[in-house]
Amino acid sequence: VLFRSQRQGGPCGVLAPVQAFVLKHLIFSGDGVPTISSLEDLGKVCEGKRDGALRSAIAEILLRAANAGKTSGDQRLNAKVAYLRDGFIDELDRQCDFIDRADGGSPTNGLSALCTQMTTPEGLDANVEVVEGKTMNEVIDLLYKHEKSLRSPLGSLLVLFSALISRGLHEVRHYRDAEDPT
Repeated sequence: VLFRSQRQGGPCGVLAPVQAFVLKHLIFSGDGVPTISSLEDLGKVCEGKRDGALRSAIAEILLRAANAGKTSGDQRLNAKVAYLRDGFIDELDRQCDFIDRADGGSPTNGLSALCTQMTTPEGLDANVEVVEGKTMNEVIDLLYKHEKSLRSPLGSLLVLFSALISRGLHEVRHYRDAEDPT
């Protein structure tokens, strides 16, 4: 794994497609011409280029989600980027810093409470903001602006939220396996 890793059965369903798009953006230039010729070269990519490829990958995924099924003549829809409000991310950082210093690094009650807040509509409304971008460059700029939030322990969840709301919840419902949401 080049940039993101999962621990303890983490979010592989989010990380795997992002990793694939990151590799695409690292290996190929904008016109589809390979820029890296070997795995050895891939391992030598600098951090700035990796970060840029990650932002480009997420931006492409969100724009594809927003515009899936659209033809070239259709009006393009905006991709949506979900991020944590500053006060919430500061508290999350404090809790994670405490865990890093604790024996065994086990979650604290404070961190569990913060994560539980993200599972309710009220918690999402209180702690998550959403911004929109129409072009690849606009979305990349938004991802850069909210990078601290997206690199938090809840970053994978925010990318998932972003993809779901970019696609549109009414569209996502069509792809469910079962009608009963329970």
